[in-house]
Amino acid sequence: MVAPGKPVRAELADPVARLRVELIDLASTCDIDGLAEIALRDGTELSLSGIDDPAESWRDLETHGDTPMATMAAVLHLAPGVIDTGGELIYVWPSAFAVDDWSQLAAQQRDELTDLLGIRALDVWEAWGGYVCYRVGISENGVWLSFVAGD
Repeated sequence: MVAPGKPVRAELADPVARLRVELIDLASTCDIDGLAEIALRDGTELSLSGIDDPAESWRDLETHGDTPMATMAAVLHLAPGVIDTGGELIYVWPSAFAVDDWSQLAAQQRDELTDLLGIRALDVWEAWGGYVCYRVGISENGVWLSFVAGD
């Protein structure tokens, strides 16, 4: 899991920007096999409890009414946050995941989350003290680190 650290502002590094576009394209067309190939190559964390077959897992979620593909594409269209781990920058979507203190969330970040998932979800996160829905993490060298939900 990508551990929240001190958020910093930065433009997307080229490898991050390229992978972001590729993930959006694959998720937008529901190319589950293409996404699974990248996830397996990069060792992407896809569940807090571990997933052996990402394609099978995503198909199962889609069959049961969850929308990981649409959510991934939507989250990657939001503004990114950047977490400085002390040795590497990790780009995260949505930017709210990079915020240590939920009360410090900017109005734009609140608006993006409300538009994406509704005011009730925002209320839950405020009570919890942080964003716990689907999020994406990409290392500064373009490795897909995570696509997980939960705390």
